[in-house]
Amino acid sequence: LGLEPLPAPGNVRLQITKLPGELKAIWGGLEDSRIYELEYTDKDPLVPENWKPLKMLSDNSYLLQGLASHVPVSIRVRGVSPLGVGPWSDVATTKPL
Repeated sequence: LGLEPLPAPGNVRLQITKLPGELKAIWGGLEDSRIYELEYTDKDPLVPENWKPLKMLSDNSYLLQGLASHVPVSIRVRGVSPLGVGPWSDVATTKPL
């Protein structure tokens, strides 16, 4: 079918919202991705065991709520298509209000 394996999503970022404990995750969409898998950690993002599944979704943004204020949160995202799972994106980290 000419389908290529998925690349990692680009332009991954966390935006601070006006509400305490809330961040908006945004990333660049992938043409052939059906679903995005989002993971997060509030611990060291360099330790693989610290990552936890957050959400499987079709949009390229997600509102994280109920976070601890002023504690750094990191996210990463990858695309899922009929060909399989793509690589993880770069990590984005910031602290909610």
